[in-house]
Amino acid sequence: MKKKHCQGNGMTRREFLAATGAVTAGLSVSGVMGSFEKPQAWAQGKERIVIGNIEPLSGPYAESGLAQLQGSELAVKECNAKGGLLGREVVLITEDVPSDPNIGVQKAQKLIKDDKVDFLTGTVTSSVTLAVSDLAQKEKILFMATGSHSDDTTMSHAHRATFRATCSNWMLATALGAWVGKNWNPKTCYHITADYTWGHTARTSLNRALASWSLYGCKELGNDMTPLGTKDFSASLKRARSLKPDLLVLNLYGEDQVHCLKQIKELGLSTDMHVAGPLTDAIIMKAAGEAATGVWTVPWFCKLDTPGSQQLRQALKSSYAKGNEQWEPIFRHYLGYIAHAQLLDAIRRAQSTDVISVVKALEGHKFDGLKWNPSFWREWDHQNIQDVLVVRAQHPTTLKTWADYFVILGRVSGEDCAPTPEEWRKEGGRTLEPYDSLKR
Repeated sequence: MKKKHCQGNGMTRREFLAATGAVTAGLSVSGVMGSFEKPQAWAQGKERIVIGNIEPLSGPYAESGLAQLQGSELAVKECNAKGGLLGREVVLITEDVPSDPNIGVQKAQKLIKDDKVDFLTGTVTSSVTLAVSDLAQKEKILFMATGSHSDDTTMSHAHRATFRATCSNWMLATALGAWVGKNWNPKTCYHITADYTWGHTARTSLNRALASWSLYGCKELGNDMTPLGTKDFSASLKRARSLKPDLLVLNLYGEDQVHCLKQIKELGLSTDMHVAGPLTDAIIMKAAGEAATGVWTVPWFCKLDTPGSQQLRQALKSSYAKGNEQWEPIFRHYLGYIAHAQLLDAIRRAQSTDVISVVKALEGHKFDGLKWNPSFWREWDHQNIQDVLVVRAQHPTTLKTWADYFVILGRVSGEDCAPTPEEWRKEGGRTLEPYDSLKR
């Protein structure tokens, strides 16, 4: 069976799979991190540059929202320590949106109308992201979507005003499907899926990747849609056990994933089938405890061995560990930092807060994403192209810090796992509006 390439650079399947099998030394990085030990004064009397940040600081994704906020605060703190931007202080105003798109729109409107913010950032829950993205385009304000992984964000709901700082589900699923196909070669799978846009597109993308990279394809035996906030997964897990799939896929995140993992351990399912999913984090495995298991993909991990990542890790630990020796930054810290550092750098390069000028400064821009390969913003869908990591979760007896919950199995470059323009269009990619749509 002939396997399709995952992108248009002529990479063979063997080369692509080889890339998922080992982690190599990273590129030397510089310039992204900055010291804030010697603050400078910004120009006095000028209006501040105000960023409106939306995060779930309550609800099932609260810990992820807090981590993104902390990364965002670090980027803003560094910027102001160097004198601000354009001689102006940068201010971050954060609103709590507990995974509800209606509340997300209300809070975004409040930030735009009442607080007069210059830019919008943040979000974890993809349904909130899509709602805020539509509003941002309508209100002609740039929205840097920090943590949404739904493919819809830069496909069917792509907007000129919106940029996505993290990997899409397509990218995560391609990297995971390649590793699973090479190492487990499953013939059948069963999904448990969060019933909203993130879960839906995760399932679709992973089925596509498994069909491509498993030697004989991979047939879906069943799928259970579960509401966000589900605590009891026993019925779904028992159905999965009765069908005996080779692979159990958890398109779940946050507290939902924790509950499901604990019940998988209680039922002893991980000894009967492989467990995998497109997204997890150390705080999830910490909460799962001895139930930590599975192979997953993540945008970043604190043990990533590039100099820039280790600088960021230490800066975050210095700011937020507060004497907790086990504390480590998670990938949400990284996303919050990168999203805001890149937005601020685009304002600096544009020498303006004008939305069209900043959009153009971001489009096509290549930057040090603190990983192995350079990251960049695609012009035609505003997706941040970046390396994806494949990790195995564990609960070792020698557990010392959160970092011990994962072992890095491999990594894939963003260009090798992102959809091509042809694939993007086929899956419903939306042409971005003209620049004039953002004129005020």
